[in-house]
Amino acid sequence: MEASRERETPRLLNPLNQILEQQPFLLGEYFSVVDVAVGSILAYIPMMLKLDLSAYPAILNYIKRLSERPAFQKSIGGRG
Repeated sequence: MEASRERETPRLLNPLNQILEQQPFLLGEYFSVVDVAVGSILAYIPMMLKLDLSAYPAILNYIKRLSERPAFQKSIGGRG
C-alpha cells in the first residue's frame, strides 16, 4: 500500500499543483462547489493520512486559504 501511495501521489498531485500555481481556485478566479468537494478531501490528507505535502506548495497554500474560510471553520476546521 505504501509503494502504491508513493507512486500515485505525485501522479495525482503534480497536475493539481500546476493548476493551483496558475489560478486561485480549481475552475479559475472564483470559489465554486468543485473547491468544496476537492478542497475538503485535500484538507483531510495531512490530518488522516499524515502525508507530507511540502512538495506541492500551491496545494498547501490552497488548503490554507480554504481553511481560513468561515464555512470551513464551522464544518471541518475543528477536526484537525
